[in-house]
Amino acid sequence: MKVIYADYWGSYISVVAASIHLGILEEYDEEKIRSIKGFGENNFSKLGELIFFAEDQKSRRIYILGVKKSGRIAERALNGISKIFGLGKNDVDFVDLYIYENVFTKMGGFLSQKLCFKSAGEKLVLIGIKRNFNKLKNLVHKMKEKPLK
Repeated sequence: MKVIYADYWGSYISVVAASIHLGILEEYDEEKIRSIKGFGENNFSKLGELIFFAEDQKSRRIYILGVKKSGRIAERALNGISKIFGLGKNDVDFVDLYIYENVFTKMGGFLSQKLCFKSAGEKLVLIGIKRNFNKLKNLVHKMKEKPLK
């Protein structure tokens, strides 16, 4: 079983979601988020690349993925590939986190990734993540509680 957390860049909300999933992050903690492996690291050249994050306690492999605004397209493609290669449709859980983007995460990502204003951009991203942290945490906990297929 694999779980893929996808967001615009694959380096902000998806990294936080994967960290919540693994128990690395229980509550919003700016310092801890900044120190998480992969936070703010992916850039335009990594979009569309599945990046292995870690394995959880149920042996599910957790991945992050940057998809810009194409989460639904990426999900359909992954389901199609799974079908072609004989993997069950239920072998991969794709979680599109685009709905957790807001004006702060969008502006911050743009400043950090496109304009190279990393410090200012990440500060805005963190404000945006803080605003949606509890919703994100609830989604991830529902994901973790899903029975293995």
